[in-house]
Amino acid sequence: MTHIASNKIFTKSQFGFRRKSSTDKATYRLINDILAALNDKRIVRVIFFNLEKTFDCVNHDILLAKMEFYGIRGIMFTLIKSYLESRYQRVKFNNKLSKWDKINISVPQGSVLGPLFFLIYINDLPSVISCTLPNKSYLQIIQV
Repeated sequence: MTHIASNKIFTKSQFGFRRKSSTDKATYRLINDILAALNDKRIVRVIFFNLEKTFDCVNHDILLAKMEFYGIRGIMFTLIKSYLESRYQRVKFNNKLSKWDKINISVPQGSVLGPLFFLIYINDLPSVISCTLPNKSYLQIIQV
């Protein structure tokens, strides 16, 4: 977290899972930005989507590549990689157990690091989406 904070890695559009941030602040920013765009006579389109089961969709290879991109390297990177890659699971159904299988996606549920890993994983979402829009389009990505 020290590395991420000191290098200002997280986008200002991210409100979820962050200190001194809240859905109230995200709502205020959204309303304020929409009103400002309307005052400038710009067309405003809003898309809301719910990222259900998001922690279950985090690909370990992509997450680790993004961590390296953001400068998380050395012993810390090796430790995180080991933490993610050394996980197996099996399913119990009708009192029968499946075979153990390696987990290549998801962050550990209920872990302290889960939200941080997810934020790193989606941090570039606003810049990726805004690159695909035509000029003079108004877009504000707010992640909660």
